[in-house]
Amino acid sequence: LLIDQFEETFTLCTDEARRAEFLARLVALATDAGAAHRVVLTMRSDFEPFIARAEALQPLYEAGKVTLPPLTAGELRETIERPAEQVGLKFEAGLVDSLLGDILGEPAALPLLQYSLLKLWEARERNRVTLAAYKKVGGGRLALARGADAAYAALIPEEQVTARRILLRLVRPGEGLEITSNRVRRSALDRGGEDPGRVARVLAKLVDARLLRLTPGDTPDDTQVEVAHEALVRNWPTLVEWLEDERIALRQRQRLSAAAEQWQRLSHDPGALWQGRLLEEARQYDDLSAPEQTFVAASAAAEAARARRAARTSWLIRALLVITTIASVVATVLAVQAINGRAQAERNAAVAQTAEIGAEQAKATAEASGQIADWQRATAVVAQSLATTAQAQTEQQRKVVDTQRLAFAAQTQFRNNAETGLLLAYEANARDDNAVTGQSLRDGIDAVPWRPIALNGHTAQVYSAVFSPDGQRILTASGDKTARLWDASGQPLATLSGHTAQVYSAVFSPDGQRILTASGDKTAQLWDTSGHPLATLKGHTGVVYRAVFSPDGQRILTASDDKTARLWDASGQLLATLKGHTGRVFSAVFSPDGRRIVTASADNTARLWAVSAVLNAGASGQPITTLNAHRGVVFSAVFSPDGTRIVTASADNTARLWDASGKLLTTLNGHIGPIYSAIFNPDSTRILTVSFDGTARLWNTTGQTIAILK
Repeated sequence: LLIDQFEETFTLCTDEARRAEFLARLVALATDAGAAHRVVLTMRSDFEPFIARAEALQPLYEAGKVTLPPLTAGELRETIERPAEQVGLKFEAGLVDSLLGDILGEPAALPLLQYSLLKLWEARERNRVTLAAYKKVGGGRLALARGADAAYAALIPEEQVTARRILLRLVRPGEGLEITSNRVRRSALDRGGEDPGRVARVLAKLVDARLLRLTPGDTPDDTQVEVAHEALVRNWPTLVEWLEDERIALRQRQRLSAAAEQWQRLSHDPGALWQGRLLEEARQYDDLSAPEQTFVAASAAAEAARARRAARTSWLIRALLVITTIASVVATVLAVQAINGRAQAERNAAVAQTAEIGAEQAKATAEASGQIADWQRATAVVAQSLATTAQAQTEQQRKVVDTQRLAFAAQTQFRNNAETGLLLAYEANARDDNAVTGQSLRDGIDAVPWRPIALNGHTAQVYSAVFSPDGQRILTASGDKTARLWDASGQPLATLSGHTAQVYSAVFSPDGQRILTASGDKTAQLWDTSGHPLATLKGHTGVVYRAVFSPDGQRILTASDDKTARLWDASGQLLATLKGHTGRVFSAVFSPDGRRIVTASADNTARLWAVSAVLNAGASGQPITTLNAHRGVVFSAVFSPDGTRIVTASADNTARLWDASGKLLTTLNGHIGPIYSAIFNPDSTRILTVSFDGTARLWNTTGQTIAILK
C-alpha cells in the first residue's frame, strides 16, 4: 500500500475521529502477522513533527524511515542531460550550469526544474535550447513566476478576480506550518452570483497553463482541484503578495469552512454555532458555499433568539442593578453620617470640658491674687486659644473622615465598578497619602479589568499602525484607501483621503509634524498632521509597499513592486533610483545615522547602499554589498538602533543577522513558517520575529530563542 503526500492526513483532514480511525487501521495493517502487507508512506520532512500525534504509528515510522536528501549537483545534471540525450536535445554551452546554479539549494528545486525544463522544451529551436531562450523563460527561479504572471495577465479583469479567488482557496496557511497547497472539490469553487461559465473558463485556462491540476472523482462533484506545483506557493511573488494581503481573512475563511463541516458532523449541534465577532465577519463573505450558507444562517438565527431572550430579561437586570446601587449608596451615606455625628459630638464634649477646666483654673488664680480683671482677660485669651485649637482639630478630623469615607467608598465600588473605585482611591490617596489609602489605590489598580482601546472606522483590513514620536497620536493605514489619525485614547482626529488604492504603510516624520503614506496606486504621499496633502511622490511603475523618512527628516525612501527603491528630498523631489534587484522590493530603510540604506526583495536578497554614492551616481548607483544567503523572498531588513548590525526576515522560515558590512553572523532557526518581520529592541540586545506559523519569537543576538509568543 503506497500513500503519497501522507502529510495531508494532518493538514487536510479536520475530523479528529476520522483521522484517528484511519491511523489505527493503518497500524493494524502494517502489524498484521497473518498477512504479508507492506505500507509505504511518502512525506515532506518539514511535516514530520505531526507524527508525534500518532503514538501507535510513531515507532513504526521511526524504525522504517528512509530520508531522501536533495539531489546533488551531479544527480541534478544527470536528471537534465540524460533524458535530453535520449531524444537528441542539445543545450547551449553554459546553460545547464546556469540552471543548476539557479535551483541548487531551493526548497522546491525539483518542481522548479520540472517547470523550467518544460518551458525550455517549448522554446527550443529544432533540437537545441539556447541561452537566449533560457533568459527569456526566466531561468530556474523565475520560469514558474513568469509563466504564472503571463497566464494571469492574459485573463480579462473579471477573470482575474475569479482567478485570484480560486487560487486563494487552493492554498492553506495551516497551524504552525508554512503555506501549503489545499485540495478542494470542484463544486466548492462555485459561488452564488458569479457566472458558473466564467469559473469553468478560468479553471480551464489555469489548468492549461499548468498552474492547477484536476483529479477526477467518482462523480463530477467529487472532482478535486489543487495547485499543480507546490513551488507556486513559494515562488510566485504575485501569489505571495495576495497571501500577505489576505492571510488573516484566509485563516478566518478556512476556519468557517471547518466549523460548517463540524456542525454538520455533529448533527447540527447548537453548541457548534458561531456568534459575536466570528459570526459578524462570516456574514460579510460573498462566496459562501451551500453548507457554509446554512451554517451562517443557523448561527444568525440562534444569535437573534439569544438577543430576544436577553431583551426580555434586561429590564429585570437593570432594575436589580439600580436597587443594588441605591442600597449601596444609602448604606454608605448612613454609615458616614453616623461616623461624622459621633465624632462631632465627641469633639464638642471635649472642647466644652477643656474650656470649663481652663476657666476654673484661671478664675482660681485670679481670685488668689485678687486680680479679677486679669482673670477676665485670661479667660478671654484661654477661650480664644481653645476655640482656635478646636477649629483646627475639627478641620483635621473632617479631613480624616473624608479620606476614610473615600477609601471606604472605593473599596465598595471595586466589586461593582472597578474604574469608579480606582478614581475614588486615587482621590483618597491625593488627600492623605498613608498606608491605608496607598493600599486602597493598589487594590484599585489590580481590580480594574484593563481593556484594549478599539480604533473603529476603517472599512477594510488595517496594514500598519504606529505611534507618533511623542506617543500622543496613532496613525493607521488600511485597504480602504485611507490612513487615519487618532489621539492616544482612540478618538479620530483626521482621515487622510486621496489614494486610489490600498494604503500599505503610514509613518510620522521624526518631529511628528508630517505624515508619509505608501499605496498600491504606485505613489507615496506627504501630508500635514491635519490630513491635508503636501506633495505626491510619483515615478514608481508598481505598488509602493513602504515609505519612510530619514532620521533627520530631510529625505524620504520608498520601496516598490517595480523592483526599485527611490530616494526623495523632503519636498517630494526625486533624488535617485536604487536599481539592481530582480524582484519586488518590499522594504527599504535608513540606518540610524542616515548614511546607509538597506533594501529587501522578492529576489531572495537584501542589499546595502551608501546614500552618498547613490546621490552622486543617481540611477547608476551600485550597492555596497548584497546580503545573499536566504532561500526565499526577503520581506524585511532593518538596522539595529546602534547601527552595527542588520536583521533580515524571509519566506525561507529564517531570520538572519549580519554585521554592518553585510557579513553573515548567525541564522535564527526555529520558525516553521515564513517570517514577515524582524526588529531589534531599543538597546540592540534582543530580536523579535513574527511568522506565518502563528508565533512570534524573542531571540538574543547569538541566535538562541529566549521566548516563544503564542
